[in-house]
Amino acid sequence: MLFDDGSGPVAVPSATVRISHSEHGVAAGWSGGARTTNSAGTVEVRSFDNYEGYDFHVRAEAPGGDIGGYAVVPTYENDVVDARLAEPRVVPWRSAFSYTPITITLRPTAALTGSVQTTSGASARDRVTVIAYRENSSGDWVPVAQTRTASSGAFTFGSLPIGRYVVETRSATGSLAVARTFHPAVASADEATVFTLTSGETVTVGAVVAPVWNVETKRVFGADRYATSVAVSKAMKPSGGPIFQLYIASGESFADALSAAPVAGSTKSPLLLTPKNSFPSATAAELRRLEPEIITVVGGTAVISRSVERRIQQIADAWGGEVSRVAGADRYETSAKLINSGAWRSPRSRIVIATGTNFADALSAAAAAGSERMPVLLVDGNASSFSQTTLDALEDYEPSLVYVAGGHSAVSALAVNRWEREYGLAKVTRFSGDDRFETGELINDFFFDTNDNALIANGLSFPDALGAAPLAVSLGGPLHLSLPTCVRPELRALLLEQGSSSLTLVGGPSALSGRVESLRTC
Repeated sequence: MLFDDGSGPVAVPSATVRISHSEHGVAAGWSGGARTTNSAGTVEVRSFDNYEGYDFHVRAEAPGGDIGGYAVVPTYENDVVDARLAEPRVVPWRSAFSYTPITITLRPTAALTGSVQTTSGASARDRVTVIAYRENSSGDWVPVAQTRTASSGAFTFGSLPIGRYVVETRSATGSLAVARTFHPAVASADEATVFTLTSGETVTVGAVVAPVWNVETKRVFGADRYATSVAVSKAMKPSGGPIFQLYIASGESFADALSAAPVAGSTKSPLLLTPKNSFPSATAAELRRLEPEIITVVGGTAVISRSVERRIQQIADAWGGEVSRVAGADRYETSAKLINSGAWRSPRSRIVIATGTNFADALSAAAAAGSERMPVLLVDGNASSFSQTTLDALEDYEPSLVYVAGGHSAVSALAVNRWEREYGLAKVTRFSGDDRFETGELINDFFFDTNDNALIANGLSFPDALGAAPLAVSLGGPLHLSLPTCVRPELRALLLEQGSSSLTLVGGPSALSGRVESLRTC
């Protein structure tokens, strides 16, 4: 634990250090008691064994709230003072136990104030989120605090660690369509006006103009579902191959592709679709363009025939590619087997379960799961208990956190509760909206705070969207489901709040209309 008033860091004895656990950065309260640093400014903090795999934050507080007469705000790593912006770490498993050195620097505090108005000069009122970024020792801009404008449009950061700052604004509500931008209306922190805060002073930013939200939209689609998956692959890998891996799943049924999508996303590998008994020429051409070293066919011969597999191998022989198949007796066993082939987060800690009898919930979760490098396990959502295949997969994976995509009508509460009580120790969090669209919005709001890029797919029809999740992972954004004719107001508000400036529609005008492209609400 260090203190730096600008003259250089010194150790802080008697500082209070706390550890808190969370679910992906969502504060869950303090679970560890306070510890006090020794004369060298160090202390050992430990998590409880039953929090293995959880996120955690470490926060330091100055003894008595000040050091050497300087007021000091409780601080996380990288000078972050807002828990919502703190980068979580992961509690290791006992089998991989290790000590992790963490340095937190406490600093004197200062204040930053200002107001936000629209381009017309009107007050933004209480509809804008303001984020303060501090420049760290490496010259990077780190978000350390956020607030919302008051009814007058004013904002105040009362206690920020001294240093150099820039300010970002974005919509806090869908009722005010302003862009995510840095002051003065520039695209990046490196272009923004810098404000230097020294101890105890209040610096005024002045009037910040929040420009109108203008979104760049584009489409990725082909003549049919197979050509669309090729178009998505080209968007992922515009420069072509050779690449390491590629997945191929059925375009005639959704189940295997849903399980394959987060696996492909975890390695940023394309996912192509094929019919059962023929291999499209456009898909073959894409294979030749990418020359993948490993091609994984997902599903049994009931969904992709041996003749198609042999055709794929014939094409891959031209560059020495290897073709393998991941298949089970049904969609649930195939899903379970796929878990072993993903590049999952280490240590393994989280998993998503979703029904295999419908596509929407698993599709919504696929991009988030791929981005988080965790699998989606398909289950029979109508059953009152999990199958032995599902139980074995959960036991092998040993998750500490389980996310359920969908309400009780999608994944039986009885099955989840029975597994949680009888077989597992994992904590279960369920995303359950009134319909598939609200469920998807809940998932994307939870796993994505901000993003420049977002994808939209038809939420009523699966073919175009199946290959979209790996592209979403590659672009670092969520995959949203939409009605084919218009955009739900809730989705538009979420796009605004997350600061999405580039939208990719997956599917042609028959799948997503011009009204969706222009973000016209229902």
